[in-house]
Amino acid sequence: MEELSYATTICPLGLWQSVNSTKEGFYRFLNESRPYILKYCQYLEQEQECRDYFTPILTEEGVCYSFNILDKGDMFRDNVEFVLPNYHCATPMKNWDVEKGYTAFETDAYPRRALREGQKNALSIMLKTKKEDMGMCSNFETGYRINVHFPSVYPDVTENYFTVPLGQRVIGVIIPEMIKTSEGVKQFHPKTRDCYFQSERPLQFFKVYSQTNCLMECKANYTLWLCECVRFHMPKAEGTPICLMEEQFCMKYAEDNTFFAVNDDDSLIEAESKYSNYTQCDFLPTCTDINYKLELSQNPITYTFPDDIVIDGDWWNQ
Repeated sequence: MEELSYATTICPLGLWQSVNSTKEGFYRFLNESRPYILKYCQYLEQEQECRDYFTPILTEEGVCYSFNILDKGDMFRDNVEFVLPNYHCATPMKNWDVEKGYTAFETDAYPRRALREGQKNALSIMLKTKKEDMGMCSNFETGYRINVHFPSVYPDVTENYFTVPLGQRVIGVIIPEMIKTSEGVKQFHPKTRDCYFQSERPLQFFKVYSQTNCLMECKANYTLWLCECVRFHMPKAEGTPICLMEEQFCMKYAEDNTFFAVNDDDSLIEAESKYSNYTQCDFLPTCTDINYKLELSQNPITYTFPDDIVIDGDWWNQ
């Protein structure tokens, strides 16, 4: 019953009976029950160890794996609590700046840069799912959710994603669209130019400002004010309670009303929240930003191994 109550925090299992849930117990359940879905990885024509390229992170959907996301030391401030220490651990940022990009001609950099274009130089991954896991928490959806995001932006896989169906080969062409604003417009008020430079909008939990990061911080503060706890994936200060099964209705109300609360009365969160000095919830876009457009194609996987090649079950189950 305890594990079902923890699972209900993520999946709509319809369980409402209260149990003695704890924050530590929930995170332990989350870590021990996470599936490892990465079977094979290739980058720049070279086979890579998937664990070296994908870091586990927490999202509203549970445990996800991210490629090229910033390390927690570069993305979050020191006041953020991480109950699972091995999560959100990536290569430290090197030879890269959020607003200025990469140092010219520098190849030893993180986030990893695309040195060449084309499918053979792309990131290719093979994903696997156990048959018994296919229907879990699916909401009539099977496959994998993929979110393409900027390295310093915490991904939102609930609202912004595309689906990779099971048994399908999906190819995605990423088309970056860069927005860059001249330094000369700094003389104008952010509300006039309708964007923030990094130095103008410090956040409480994130070191890097983005519209998405700011919105997540606003949701966290509003949820804490309303429910006296935050969702398990949200950034939080040490000792902050997380919302478990018993707070589902309150979490749903906070999620549905954060945007309206902020827009109807900016002072609501500012006045009532103990984090008002940092979170004003005016989540304007950044003055330098990159958005990604995708062109997707897919077809069924029909490849069969030749008779002289034997792939035993251990290879798939590793």
